[in-house]
Amino acid sequence: MKSTENTCDSPLSTTGLGIGYRDGGGETQLSGQISFQISPGSLNAVVGINGVGKSTLLRTLAGMQPALKGRVLIQGTPIEKLSPVRKAQLLSVVLTEPLASKNLQVSELVSLGRHPYTNWLGQLSEADLQKVREALAKMELGEISGQPCHTLSDGQLQRALIARALAQDTPLMLLDEPTTHLDLYHKVKILKLLREVAHSTRKSILFSTHEIGLAIQLCDHILVLQPGQAHFGSPCELIEAGDFERLFPQDTIHFDAQSGMFRVNK
Repeated sequence: MKSTENTCDSPLSTTGLGIGYRDGGGETQLSGQISFQISPGSLNAVVGINGVGKSTLLRTLAGMQPALKGRVLIQGTPIEKLSPVRKAQLLSVVLTEPLASKNLQVSELVSLGRHPYTNWLGQLSEADLQKVREALAKMELGEISGQPCHTLSDGQLQRALIARALAQDTPLMLLDEPTTHLDLYHKVKILKLLREVAHSTRKSILFSTHEIGLAIQLCDHILVLQPGQAHFGSPCELIEAGDFERLFPQDTIHFDAQSGMFRVNK
């Protein structure tokens, strides 16, 4: 189940990608070989059990660690051939790592997204400032733009980090578990905002998540990672293929294809 879109038109595509780690003892490969491509203006999720390589995949897609095999293409170009500046203009990344300084104001944090476009002094032009204002508005942060980041709730901080990526104004956004530590309301709020951003701005968004039920309801496509295989498709395609039913041990939890929900075996 793969898109047939031309890889040169796709913001992100992979072919035979192997992810994992190399050490003195050889290679440790996570998941199966991964081949997929995403469409412009789409919201896409990566799901799978703990330890299957969701975060490793995102770091590999972002060029932060090398692939074990296969290739990653950003708009048809192998990621290793992109200069750091060009890569920063094509993709933005939101990881789960803590901020270097939470003393920054929200607007200052979001302004960091404009650095790939500023001069050597790092001065923001009026066009840069407009991008920052637009990102703050998209993430509903205008009223707290002057607050220090250390005063924010988890949900507000997550929206500020996403706003920084939005201000970077890249065609591709990668986010590692953007709803971690949030309650259900704020999980839904974040994901609906991401969907609205993808569909209204034609940016492509790929995020990892444990919230499989929400991903099924809100995403255009989902990548299901398993130790020996990886499948990509629309939620309906994956449900029909039984991919969600194989994610967890059947004696504990099962997937109800009729409702699109996981249910605990009592």
